[in-house]
Amino acid sequence: MQKIEEYNQNNIRSYNSLMETLSLLLKDSSLTWKEQEITLSFICNLHQNRVPMPLSCIETFLNCLIHDHIEIRKLAIKAIISLCRLQKPPHIYVEKSLEEILSYNGKPLPYITTDQCHPGDREDNLWLTFNDYKPPDTQIEWEETCFLDKPFHGYYTWPKIIKYSINKRARYTKDHEMPKDVTILYDRFMNKQFVRQTTQMLSLNENENEEQKKFDKDQFVMFKGLFHNFGLAFFDNFIEQLNELIHEKITEKQEGSHRVAAQIVAGMICGSKNWTLEMLNELWEKLTPLLTEVCNNLNSEVLSHWNACFFYIIINKDPRRMFRVIHFLCTLINTKSTSNTFNESARWCLIRNLDEFHWRIPSVWCEVYKHIAELLDHSSLSVRTRIAYVLALSMSHDVTLLDGQSTRQPNINVFLDTIFERLNQAIEICERSPINLISDQILETDLETQKAFNFIETVVMTNFYIFDSSQQPIKNGIIRLFPFLCEIKSVAGCDENVKACLTASRQYFGISYLNLSFLNTFVQQLSQNNFGLMSKTNYFTKIDGKKMILSNNMIKRHAGVLGLCAIVLSSPYDIPTHVPDALMLLCEHLDDPDLIQKSIKQCLSEFRRTHHDSWHEHRERFTQDQLTILADALVSHNYYI
Repeated sequence: MQKIEEYNQNNIRSYNSLMETLSLLLKDSSLTWKEQEITLSFICNLHQNRVPMPLSCIETFLNCLIHDHIEIRKLAIKAIISLCRLQKPPHIYVEKSLEEILSYNGKPLPYITTDQCHPGDREDNLWLTFNDYKPPDTQIEWEETCFLDKPFHGYYTWPKIIKYSINKRARYTKDHEMPKDVTILYDRFMNKQFVRQTTQMLSLNENENEEQKKFDKDQFVMFKGLFHNFGLAFFDNFIEQLNELIHEKITEKQEGSHRVAAQIVAGMICGSKNWTLEMLNELWEKLTPLLTEVCNNLNSEVLSHWNACFFYIIINKDPRRMFRVIHFLCTLINTKSTSNTFNESARWCLIRNLDEFHWRIPSVWCEVYKHIAELLDHSSLSVRTRIAYVLALSMSHDVTLLDGQSTRQPNINVFLDTIFERLNQAIEICERSPINLISDQILETDLETQKAFNFIETVVMTNFYIFDSSQQPIKNGIIRLFPFLCEIKSVAGCDENVKACLTASRQYFGISYLNLSFLNTFVQQLSQNNFGLMSKTNYFTKIDGKKMILSNNMIKRHAGVLGLCAIVLSSPYDIPTHVPDALMLLCEHLDDPDLIQKSIKQCLSEFRRTHHDSWHEHRERFTQDQLTILADALVSHNYYI
């Protein structure tokens, strides 16, 4: 054992010697950037968690954060991330049953599902949602609250024992002695000048590389680690830099400045996950005005960075832990419309990140749903596109589950029921107006027509996004919307995006044929509301006191009859629920003009032939009155002559 120990100590000394030699090499000014990059990559690859890193290497990493070469800065960032993870204080885990967790709330215990899988909304997982959540008033309540960040917790069933980390963790502070490797990081980031140099270097876009303009996840993770380990220690230094970054005056630097600002903010909020209530209050007291100013001044260059910022803040987080983030995004929802349409559409782009909370914020989705319902005819196409997508997201969790239910989320069928009448009115308004008044944006059109067309566009895009985002897009309401989509084609404007959504929506509808119940619903709707109405079209009119036949109306009536015939003949060996009603409608037109009468007789003849052998079974699908009417229609009149 002694020899092994000596061997290990020799290895450690060799390792430390090598690391210090490599670190010393980096200080050699004669090395090219490529040689410095290779040397630094050696140090990073040799870094391990079983042997403490030499302090000189930590100093080297920090110096490289403000290096002129971007690749060296990237390596230094990854090294700082590793250091923060190694220095991170451990979690404190507890194990409790669900009964113990729920009994703490002081409410009656619901029935708890532990032995079977019942997905969706249940009484025993309501406490995990944001509904009626009240933040704790004291630090003890905050620490004892059970936060479960992963969205699958409690959705299907519950384990007998739940293991989770309590909302408390040690942090490095100046009041307590810190290890030397931690002290080096602390001292450097407490230096305002170093923090300023770091943020300035990270905001540079060398060679205008598109990859370098994207939100950098490594930089975000580095800031997250710093705030996670040191709490508010560096907060004042970074909040000062944040104010400088978002108020950058030089146009060429604004994009890079906002990118770094978004990364710092995301790191702050994610790193504050286990902070005390007092620390969180101080954080959000200064961060809220800054975020509000950012969201009021978004532009196309910086939107993607702040969108990524909120995405990383929200993903895999318990919404109750992130209640301040949700409250802030809700203020964006309730912000009144402004003349800056891009800024308004950008805010809705940020709001859609709420979808990362999945099924756990039904009350928020219901609020979003109600607010958007008032904006469906918004004057800006970009805003309508955003709200159509968010509206579809709000209904994306409306699913039918096996041995489960989804009752808390906004309902697709309810939404469509509320817009059918308004959609029909909008189509009628647009049909009365010349198409060129709508499609040509240069020409003026009355406000009513423009709002009607805007409403139609939003409904079309919402329907498209429902198919795109929903887990179960085919609903009875969607099927009832299909005839409107066909009618909308004649009033669609010139916007290519809307035309594409309209075409795709009609094509997506073909998916419903995979489900027999949806197919029956669709055919029944066609029979009653479309072909049935077409078959009743009046083709007589009076001109100068004379009774005349309108050929166009005759064609429309014949088309309705042919549609009903197709529905009847589509089921040659069975009697679906919609066939008897379709047959009754056909029987009403046996005395129509010859062409229509001939089509009906051919249909009835084919129906009698295909159902003759099984008529003793199929007749059970008809009422006695229907059988009497059908018998009169099927029996040849020549029989009585």
